[in-house]
Amino acid sequence: MANSGVLAPENHTLDLGGITINFRRHSFARRITIKIQPFKAVTVTLPLRASLGAAREFVIHKEEWIRESLEKMREIEERETQLSKNLPKIDLAAAAQLLHSRIDFLAKQHGFVYNRIVIRRQKTLWGSCSAKKDISLNAVLAVLPQDVMDYVIIHELVHTLVRNHGKEFWHRVVSILPQAPVLRRRLRSYRHFSAC
Repeated sequence: MANSGVLAPENHTLDLGGITINFRRHSFARRITIKIQPFKAVTVTLPLRASLGAAREFVIHKEEWIRESLEKMREIEERETQLSKNLPKIDLAAAAQLLHSRIDFLAKQHGFVYNRIVIRRQKTLWGSCSAKKDISLNAVLAVLPQDVMDYVIIHELVHTLVRNHGKEFWHRVVSILPQAPVLRRRLRSYRHFSAC
């Protein structure tokens, strides 16, 4: 199982039997960690004072886990790629009209007050809420199932009252949408859509 991969200090990478591992140092890191995500390279984060040699040994020790995790990621990537192929073209004006209408309806229904709404294509976020209660929504939400779209809208509306993701926040979300945990997991299956 152990691999005699060679660490390249000049660019901080390790070839682990065909798998490229990227290393990065972070001032907040307290220990060596490995991050594996769909559509991204394997990244190892290490504390500023940790040696690259120690990080290399850690990665080699975790090789089996890395390979198993990458196999799962490939399945997710394949599924998300297939889903993205079926994503309809997005008419920004129509998406904005639909999302404005839906957020107005849900805000009135549940007694929320917000300032303004911004609808645009975003690559990383489904939505956000500023301290001034300005809500930004990703236009891609307009082509997702309505219950998933509503989850994101309720999530941002609750942020007009609770700025963090603490217990009070999730209690309020679930009191409106009891199925919120399920919808949250479903939303993750559409994460590649925003980059399409």
